Amino acid sequence: MVRVRLPESVGVKGSDVVSKVVLVKADKDISVVSVSNKHVSPETTVLYPVSSLGNEHYVVTPSMEPLDSYPEFSVIMYQELNSVEVHVKGKLHVLTQVHSTGSKLNFKLFSFEGIQLQGIEDLSGTRIVSEKPVAVLVGQVCFCNSTKCNHVFEQLLPVCGWGTTYIIPPLPWPKVDDIVYITASQSTTVLYQRGKQQENVTLTGGNVLQLPVKPSIPVYISANVSIQVMFYGLGAAIPNSSHAFLMNVPDVASYCLMYSINEQEGFENFALMVANTSETTAIILDKKALMEMEASPWH
Repeated sequence: MVRVRLPESVGVKGSDVVSKVVLVKADKDISVVSVSNKHVSPETTVLYPVSSLGNEHYVVTPSMEPLDSYPEFSVIMYQELNSVEVHVKGKLHVLTQVHSTGSKLNFKLFSFEGIQLQGIEDLSGTRIVSEKPVAVLVGQVCFCNSTKCNHVFEQLLPVCGWGTTYIIPPLPWPKVDDIVYITASQSTTVLYQRGKQQENVTLTGGNVLQLPVKPSIPVYISANVSIQVMFYGLGAAIPNSSHAFLMNVPDVASYCLMYSINEQEGFENFALMVANTSETTAIILDKKALMEMEASPWH
């Protein structure tokens, strides 16, 4: 594993168009994780390869709490001139103007350019459509939870990369309720199951459903068409404080047989594994079988 420290000059403040895109290339397959340490609040996101980019994305941002908290998203170009439409949901600040729900913004961006836009209220459900594939990152400048002000961010999957079945295992610090956000791009029927409790919900395109994730209770989500599922861990003021974080929940169809895990220095690191109960004895970690691993069965 190689760590590369980026200069502060590549950072972006406020709403702006910038030419500060960083390109990573390799002659063999690699994985790339972006780590931010802003506001003494570390956060990471897996960065997807260019082959996984798409033309349609739906923004998800946490509900705003403090006055100095700004939901934001960035749209990043690759190699060609690109046209981007932003269908606003919420209130978006662009230069000196505020654009509200129902507004449509159009941008022309050149190769390796990006645009960052900040809101003054929750932007969840904002739709981004581009002529050519783009990368989209979402986040919140200061997301307050039970510990402190946290900076959270994550790269979105495009609609073409969504799935229909998801599992969320319990976290190892069951102190507070966390949040799951379910996004639909079209009329969708969603089954949401917490333990033995089931709920059916119908969503329309652009709807973002916010539901609690209770401590120590696994969650199973399925839908009749593809949906986006994002998880907000709110953190907890336990002896070693856990920070808030935002992450994509991988759909079951994307599960693999082999993973490489790199720990972050200076932190207590966890790996959460989801598998059929019958398969848990076959899991190998560092060439050793995990014979007594606790797993959440799924059906």
